[in-house]
Formats: sequence, structure tokens, C-alpha cells
Amino acid sequence: MMILKIAQLLRCLHREEKGFTLIELLVVIAILGVLAAIAVPLVSARIEEARGAANTANLSLLQKAVELYRADTGVLPAVGAAFQTDLVTQPANVTGWKGPYIREAVSPPAGYGDYTMSDTGVVSNAVAP
Repeated sequence: MMILKIAQLLRCLHREEKGFTLIELLVVIAILGVLAAIAVPLVSARIEEARGAANTANLSLLQKAVELYRADTGVLPAVGAAFQTDLVTQPANVTGWKGPYIREAVSPPAGYGDYTMSDTGVVSNAVAP
């Protein structure tokens, strides 16, 4: 009797039907869910690091462009957010301009405020709230 039950069980395990059972699919979905739960925070942290690095690179580029502008013209570009315009196109009342010092105005990465320049020539921006 016991041998018949074992044989019956083995026949059930070796069925000829193709496909996956519901439990097999649920296990795979659960594994994928766990992997996604691990990967998403890691990826989003890397995206934030990349934005910070891009912002730092942009600040450095703009600061160097302002310093070149000042070395060529003897004056600083317009104060505030409009300083990038003077770095791209020559202002009417400035002599010695050898630009453009940047090809086009630089936009900050998502989550960062606009780039501004102080009256001392320091380029900065803030993290948007």
C-alpha cells in the first residue's frame, strides 16, 4: 500500500504538463520584490551623489569662467543670476572681453537652486527645499 502511494506521488511530480505552478510563480515574484527593495535605495542614493557631483563641477566651471572674465576685462560680470549672460555674450560697455567663457548658461541639477554671483565674484547656489 505504501509503495503504491509513493509511486502515485512520483507520477504526480513527473507530470507531462508544461508551465509553472502558482506557488512557483509567487516564489519568483517574492524574490524579485526582495531584490528590488534592496536595489532601489542603492540606486537612488547614487543618483543623489551624482547630482551633488554635477553641482560641484558646475560651480567650479562657473567660478573659473568668472575669474577669466575678470582677468580679461578688469571688472566682474553682472551681480546675481544674470552673471552667466555676460559670460556668454559680450556686454556693450566692457572692453577686453575675449569670451565666450562658457558656451551657454549652466542650469543646476534637480534639487539645487539657481547659480548666483556675489558682488565679490563668488559663485554659489543652494539646495532647494
